[in-house]
Amino acid sequence: MAPWAYVDTSLLAARYIATPDAARFRRLLRSHRLGASAITPAELSSVLAQRRAAGDLVESACDAILQRLADDRQYWDSIPVTEEVLSKAEAVIHRTGARTLDAVHLASALLRRDAGLLSLPFLTRDARQARAARELGLAVIGVP
Repeated sequence: MAPWAYVDTSLLAARYIATPDAARFRRLLRSHRLGASAITPAELSSVLAQRRAAGDLVESACDAILQRLADDRQYWDSIPVTEEVLSKAEAVIHRTGARTLDAVHLASALLRRDAGLLSLPFLTRDARQARAARELGLAVIGVP
């Protein structure tokens, strides 16, 4: 069985949106069982809305991506945004200066790791978030 990994929205978006490095990230996603914050679908929907508004995605493509996202969610371990996650996110912000949603992702990954997934890698394309993850002791995969 594939190992677990926490996936951030920045890398998960490569599953749905073509980028020059999307094929590499799709292989990475296929090689892991994924955990993701419950905020991930809303965050990805925001990315899609921005791309549609910019003219980078037509509405039919956006709708198709949203349907694939809905289908794929049944295969993720969705980590709820609880008081514990939010409290941990505040500590992450104070320690690393991470942005709010990045801190929620990092806190979610840290809590999963601390609950027994000791070798849980953090998958992200966001260099700033990757720096914060490394500062918190998470192994980071994905940043080019």
